[in-house]
Amino acid sequence: MRSALLKELSEVAEHVEGLRKRREAQWRDISEWLMPMRGIYEGQDGADVIASRGKGLLNREGTRALKVAATGMTGGMTPAALPWFRWSLRDDVQNERTGARAWLDTVEASINSVLRACGFYQAIHACNMEFLAFGPLLLFQDNSQGALCRFESCTVGTWAVALDADGGLDTVVRRLKLTARQMEQRFGRDRLTPATVKLLETNKGHERVEVVHVVRPRTERQHGRIDARNMPFASYMYEATGADDVLSESGYHEMPYFFAAYDDTLDLYGSAPGDDCLPDVKQLQELEKQKLVGLQKVINPPTRKPASFKQRLNVNPGGENAVSGGDPHGIGPLYEVRIDLNQVREEIATVVDRIRQTTMASYFADMPLELRPKDMTYGEYLERKRERLQLMGPSLEAYEAKVLTPVIFRTFALLDRAGMLPPPPDALGEVAVVDISYISPLAQALRQTGAESTRALLMDVMQLAEADPGVLDKVDMDQAVDELAKGIGAPGRVVRSDEDVAAMRQQRDEAKAREAQAQEAITAMQGLAKVAGTRTGPGTLAHDLAGGGA
Repeated sequence: MRSALLKELSEVAEHVEGLRKRREAQWRDISEWLMPMRGIYEGQDGADVIASRGKGLLNREGTRALKVAATGMTGGMTPAALPWFRWSLRDDVQNERTGARAWLDTVEASINSVLRACGFYQAIHACNMEFLAFGPLLLFQDNSQGALCRFESCTVGTWAVALDADGGLDTVVRRLKLTARQMEQRFGRDRLTPATVKLLETNKGHERVEVVHVVRPRTERQHGRIDARNMPFASYMYEATGADDVLSESGYHEMPYFFAAYDDTLDLYGSAPGDDCLPDVKQLQELEKQKLVGLQKVINPPTRKPASFKQRLNVNPGGENAVSGGDPHGIGPLYEVRIDLNQVREEIATVVDRIRQTTMASYFADMPLELRPKDMTYGEYLERKRERLQLMGPSLEAYEAKVLTPVIFRTFALLDRAGMLPPPPDALGEVAVVDISYISPLAQALRQTGAESTRALLMDVMQLAEADPGVLDKVDMDQAVDELAKGIGAPGRVVRSDEDVAAMRQQRDEAKAREAQAQEAITAMQGLAKVAGTRTGPGTLAHDLAGGGA
């Protein structure tokens, strides 16, 4: 008999998955025509169904365009080899405290190390393909025994979500396949259904079994306790069929799943460029088919022949067929086939261009920075890119807020709980609120960054200063350096804090003051000597007063 908890979870899963049904038919189409390697739906086995998809595609430009766009998005938003986010303190005064920048740099480096080591960049690239093709993406950051965590991209059709009142992720239902052996290792044999135990007993431990994972906020818990069953988010796993109880009940400090939709104006799961270009992809296949039919008719046209030649016409290359010289209706083409291949190619090129524009592949493939014309400034280059990128602006901002930011904060929390971060400097006091800003190439192209706007301001002010040097008084050069460093992602250690700069300047001013006083004394003594004839050589009082004594 099923437990009350399992019955409740099954009903929740059925309800949440039911809300996804209206999008599945379109997703299946996108998987077949655009993304054969993504999407697993009810009743399908991943490896078998993926191998059978896309076999009828004559032109895979749609798939290539989406891959180009996803690669560009990954490299533009989260480049593994470049800094793409900046960890800072919300209070600008605290940012300038001694030791603050060095601590922030250490935290950034630690987070980046985890992202690289735990598969974030591979998983986020797969998520980007789903984001552009289907609309929604789901990224999973699970705890791991071997490492701090591990990242996994969840493909459409295997999961469903529900949102809370603020539009945040509330409930996740995900179906995954584990082998019977993996389940025994993870949950113990006594927690498995009889059918799964039988697989183990008959040496079929590598057969896959469907398991359901449900994560949702925990409504009842004892605050202050830190065991898995009292964490803010409850995690349940159970076998999809034949179970009487859950396999496990545990929890997370933060929601381990991250969800975003490309354009969720009308639907929770949103729509994507893949939806928009699907008709063009289907038209492209039809054009390719018609082109091939036309070529086949030109190369091997349909023929007419006398009835007497039935079943004995030699149509092989170089074949000979004897006909009566007086027969006006001998062997010949049934009709004349004329095909304008250039016109067909032009139409195909037009459709391909529409696909590239719709998927944003043309944006990412157009004019790399290093190939821009010599007379085009970097600002002009960014402006041209920015104009085209505005179409993706709202989607990428949601992507930052709903995926990247919570991933970074959860990774920070995991590091902190593991004791892998240095304590913040004492100069920050008891409370310090951290912020994340994005400095990736796409983030800078999408919005007028602090560095870019500061650089533009300084260039304009320098031009004005040629006419009136007084305008330089309007610019805080120290703050300008801070903005430039922050905007381009320079390490905090290379820019001194305001406190350190103030101390250096004070020391320099004091040294200059002492030097000026000494010079004044020398000048005064020399003047006195000229007036009174006082000797100023070594051993004299005037020489000692002027600083020349031993």
